[in-house]
This record gives sequence, C-alpha cells and structure tokens, in this order.
Amino acid sequence: MKVKSIFLISSLFSSIIIFWLTYGFAILNPLYDAWILSAGYHDIAQHYIGWLFYRQSPWHFPIGLIDNLAYPYQFSVIYTDSIPILAVFFKSISFLLPDTFQYFGIWGIVCLFLSSFFSSLIIFRLTKNIYYSLLCSLFFILAPVMHMRMFGHHALSSHWILLAGLYICVIKNELTRWQFRVSWCVLFGISVGVHAYFVPMLGFLLLGCVISNFLKDKKLSFLLDLILPILSVLFIMWILGAFSFGGSKSAGGFGLFSANLNTLFYSQSEIGGIIANVFNLKIRDGQYEGYGYLGAGVLILAIISCFMFFKNIKQIKLNKDHLVILFVLLSVFLFALSNRIYINETKILSTHMPFENLFSVFRCSGRFIWIIDYSLFIIIFYFIYKNFTKSVFFIVFVCLFLQYYDLKIYFSHLKKSANIVYKNDFLLKLPKNKNIIMCDTPIFDNSDSALAHSDLNYKLAYYAYRNSTSINDFNIARKNEDKIQEYKLKIQNELDNGVVRDDFIYVFGTDLYKKFENVLEIEQNNGYALGYKK
Repeated sequence: MKVKSIFLISSLFSSIIIFWLTYGFAILNPLYDAWILSAGYHDIAQHYIGWLFYRQSPWHFPIGLIDNLAYPYQFSVIYTDSIPILAVFFKSISFLLPDTFQYFGIWGIVCLFLSSFFSSLIIFRLTKNIYYSLLCSLFFILAPVMHMRMFGHHALSSHWILLAGLYICVIKNELTRWQFRVSWCVLFGISVGVHAYFVPMLGFLLLGCVISNFLKDKKLSFLLDLILPILSVLFIMWILGAFSFGGSKSAGGFGLFSANLNTLFYSQSEIGGIIANVFNLKIRDGQYEGYGYLGAGVLILAIISCFMFFKNIKQIKLNKDHLVILFVLLSVFLFALSNRIYINETKILSTHMPFENLFSVFRCSGRFIWIIDYSLFIIIFYFIYKNFTKSVFFIVFVCLFLQYYDLKIYFSHLKKSANIVYKNDFLLKLPKNKNIIMCDTPIFDNSDSALAHSDLNYKLAYYAYRNSTSINDFNIARKNEDKIQEYKLKIQNELDNGVVRDDFIYVFGTDLYKKFENVLEIEQNNGYALGYKK
C-alpha cells in the first residue's frame, strides 16, 4: 500500500475518533441546526445565517452575491465567513437538499482529517518513518489553536491550509517550477474560498520559498512565482463578488488583537490545565486573537529539543535555507506581536508604524502566530526524531498523553448536545412577511450590550429568512457603513414626512423612536423599540 493511502486511511480513522471524543457526532447531521442558532451572538450563528440568505438568493454574477441581508444592497458571501467554497457548491445543488441544511459540522471533521493528512506527509518527508509520522499527526489534530476556533469561528479552524502550505515548502525542491506555481495558485485560491486571513499567512510561506529559490538560481522568474498566486487570489475574489458593496478594506484594532510575548505558554484556565495552574500568566484585552498555546506535551518536547540543541550546537551547521526559515518565522512573529508588544500585562514597546492602515486590513495580527505554532511542531518532532532514535516513540507517546490530559478539561466543554431546541420568540410574536428595518445604530457602553444587540440582530435576520423578506443591516465584515447609514437616513426622512410602509417592522436601538410615535405603533422588546404602521 502506498504511503499516501496509508495516511489517508489513518487520518480518516484518527479524525473520526478525535471528533467523536471532542464534539460528538450529533452536529454532523446536516438537518440539525439548533446547536448553531442557539449560539446566539457567537460568530457561527452569523456564518450560518449568511449561508441561509445566500442559498435563498437568486444567482448573480459575480456568483457570491447575497440579497436581502443588507437591503437594498448586495454583498459577497465572503464577508459572512460562511466558507464560500462550500456555500457555492451546496447552493448549486440546493434543489437536491432539504429545507434545513448546515455543513458546518461536516467541515469540522474535514479540518481534522486534512490536518492529520498533511502533517503526516510533512513528518514523513523529513523522517521517512511511517509510524512516527502517524503518531506525530495526532498532536496536530489536538492543537489547541485549532480547537479554540472550531465551531466558534469555524472557518478559521481550517489550519490544514497552513499545513498544506508548509508541505509545499518542504517538498519544493522535488517540484518543477510550474508544479510549484500551480500548487501555490490552487492553495491560494482555496484559501480565499475558506477565509481571507489565510491568504497573507500563506504569503509569508510563499515569500520564504521564493527567496530560497532565488538564492539558488538567481533568476528573475521568481517574480512569476509571486505574481501568479496574487492573480489567482484576485480572480477568486472577483468571482465571489468581494469587490461589490465594499466598505473600508481596513479596520480598527491593529495592535489590539495581537499576540503576547507569552503566547506559546499562555493557557487559558479553561483550555490548558497544567500550565495555567503552575504559572500565573495573563494577556491584555483583545489578545485572545493571538492565542498560540502549544500544549503541555509539545512544551516538554520543546524543552528537550532545546537542551539537545545547545548540547550539540557545535555540530549544527546552518545553510541558506535555514537562514531563510529563521527570517520568515521572525517576520511572522513580529507581525503577530504588532506595534504594541506586551509580556503579560506589561508594555514593552508601543510605536506608530508606517502604512499602519495597510496592516489594518488584517487587523487581527495575533492569528499569524499559528504559523509559528505549526512550524515549531514540525521542527520539534524532527529534532526529537534525529536525537532519540531508540526511545523516540516512548518519549513522544508519553508527551502525547500529557498533551491530551492538559486539554481534556477544555475538550469536555466542547461536546455538542443532540437535543438542543432553538426558540426564537420573534418567529412567534412578530407578524409574518414583514421586512426588518434597523432605523438607527446604537452606541454600546460595554461588551454585554454589544453582544445583546448581536443576538437580537441574528434573531431578526432569521425571522426575515423564514419569511423570505429582508433586513437592511446585518453583522458582516468590511460592510459599507456609509451606504447602510444612507438607507437608514432615507427611512427616517420617510417617517418624518409621515410615510409608513405596511410591510416594514421598524427597529430602534436608541430613543430615536420617540420622534416617530405619532406615526408608529411602538412595542418595547428587550430594550429595543419595534414600530408598526398604526
């Protein structure tokens, strides 16, 4: 049996077991969506509603446009993080699907499977040992940084994309130049169809490969290595409608959503038990985005590797490829830290950066720590294998047990019930077949009020979906706030002139509703005012 076939079978088996132990099988049922909708303000509810409206929308060109979720405008499914590559596929066969259909549970097990497969290939390419590769792959599908995103911001749990990129880096010398280019173009295209944040992450890996190739052959063809993947990204974005109804491509938060210097060791108490109980590590607000905990088992292996490295440092020789790897990893780490560097809650450095708005396109720079995590996994497992030929399986197996034990408390909270029932009062209390019109934009005093607004927004959007109507303002990424506000002002002007539409439910999050009490029947609901035609 070929090596890849062995890895495919073993990856399927191990991913099924880990998924069952961690999440259970209930959420694999595409007809079961209550576990998503009951998440309330959580991101996955936004992603699911994005898919629902996309499925309900007629086909347009570009093919990724959604109707009725930012009425009267259209925008791309990219901005609801609904995994566009799956959304487009399932929409194309929507006539074969039942009315209720969710693919997010299935995507979770696919992510585990592909992470196991690509990590097995990487370790085997470096060690030529099938059994060792299979053992090490279990660490990758137990990676805290992946499970921290799973079914919260599920598209971002697609870490197999990074592993696929790292695999190309490992085998690049075995590929022809055009195989190399096509591989990167395909992977970049897929990354756009999953989540745009993977594009610049892959960009760092590609840059390392291109620098390495240039140092070897000194040919200007390296420009083509860079240009073709960029063109593939722009093409897929265009096809999916990413340039339609666009707002600012940058957003605030760069420097806030960063990684802490302690990120590889910082285990939130609910995620990593051992380290959290030994060290009193802390992070700043927003640095949850830079969560990069390696896990107790991997940290033990890292300590052993460091000891062996310094013991044998005189025998270690660095070549150009090693220097390129160090350069790329250092660059990624600095970007993850951003321009505000903290150790625990102590500020080490804070400075303004040139072109800061450009960096703010990917404001959650802390997420780039994932590249460091998986690169360290690979380096550590390779170094352990080279230095402990006879006892390597015992050492790694013990650390695998420690890794799972460290995370078992967190995993115990991830199990999804098969008996969740979704209750949406709006479906019962509101009159049917009305369009939802958000008339103003509340200012939130704290995160609780912002989350409550998101929860209400999702419920109203789901009401609009069930009634095949529309909502004019939804929680989407990079939305055009000016156009959204322009439509809200148009509605307010209509109300000022006494024009009240019978097919609208007017929703107010501020005292603005008092201005229109003469023309609207007002009903209070969870701190919001809902207005109807008198």
